Amino acid sequence: MNLIHFLTGRVTKDAFAKRMVQAFKDRGYQTVLYDSQQFSIDLGDQESGGVMFLAHFYADYCQAPRLRRRPIPGELVDMRIKGLAEEGSTAPNLERLLPVIRDLSYAWFCAAQIAATLKDVQHHTSDLQIGDGHRVSLVLDSPTQTQQVTDQVLTSLNICFEDGLIQAVKNLRDISPDKWRTIGPGAYVGAWDDTFDCSRILLTDVIYRLELPANPVALIPARGVLLVTSSGSVEGQMAILQAAKEVIEKNSRWTSASMLELKDGTWQTYAPSAPAVLQLQSELFTRIQFCRYDQQKPLLERQLSAQGKDIFVASYFAYEKNKTIFSVATWSDGVEAWLPKTDYLMFVKPGAGDTNDIVNVTWDVALSFLSPWMIEVPEVLPVRFHVDEFPDAEMLEALRAHQTVMGE
Repeated sequence: MNLIHFLTGRVTKDAFAKRMVQAFKDRGYQTVLYDSQQFSIDLGDQESGGVMFLAHFYADYCQAPRLRRRPIPGELVDMRIKGLAEEGSTAPNLERLLPVIRDLSYAWFCAAQIAATLKDVQHHTSDLQIGDGHRVSLVLDSPTQTQQVTDQVLTSLNICFEDGLIQAVKNLRDISPDKWRTIGPGAYVGAWDDTFDCSRILLTDVIYRLELPANPVALIPARGVLLVTSSGSVEGQMAILQAAKEVIEKNSRWTSASMLELKDGTWQTYAPSAPAVLQLQSELFTRIQFCRYDQQKPLLERQLSAQGKDIFVASYFAYEKNKTIFSVATWSDGVEAWLPKTDYLMFVKPGAGDTNDIVNVTWDVALSFLSPWMIEVPEVLPVRFHVDEFPDAEMLEALRAHQTVMGE
């Protein structure tokens, strides 16, 4: 650890992984291999534990007070070992099925990460999409962990995904008495305080019993956090968004800034109209997307390198100005790239010496002029756009006429 890290309390990923590896070795594991690119630990074959991805554990570790960090790697390893013992001694059964809610981008990342790490393992997982950005999948619950239910596990249970989801929702209802805490006028947070609070949006009867004056609106900013208010209450929507802002400052397992509206018993994506609500939601969205694109970038870089493709995976930049948070991506002349979708797009054409010709426009303006040259990359979430041919001088001048000051 260098002096800066010592003074600030920062721990690098590699340093954290080293502590995790040592904790496994202290408990008798002989083969423990660290993959810095995947940020994972391989414990050998599947019977001895398989692969353990470290991103969320690392984020939790960094958020813990410095004086309380020392035992954390050992506690995490002990929890993993207990979970493996439970898996080995307890066969999957229908009574352990429970539903979980994740956002589509995170689900894509996990699937891509597993595919890259466990190339010879069949790991297909069925799910059900809710609204534009959420998905429901199944897990097997135990006292120490939740284990993802693959289609192979469902086959062993002699049940299809649809029937498995019905059983999982039934199991969830059995452990879900009405438990809400008021956080503002007509605004509530689930108070079950377990890992399945988010999943209780599937219990629409529980939601309706809040007796809101208009359609219920739900927000799931992070795992284990369910916020609910009314589609007719701007004050309530501000309350749940403010609560979500506080949550994501403490909880590394972010989910989504998108809100869902319960209409006639079905959840649909909710588009608020109040300017204050839109601004706060946009801030949350930018912060979460920054995290998602930051996770996605190295994974895509490895995929493209393995395929022998010289394509630049552009960064998603987030800035704050006048108490407004916004996102920016850069499209540079002569660079084939995959661009993240951002609030603003910066066109950079190198000039003589160190000078650059720079044009800033909103994403919507750029897309309206250049949609034939901005091709959505298939099967990648969050979405990226493939660009190759830089706008010519005439097009650049047309864009310049719509140039804007970012963040205003």
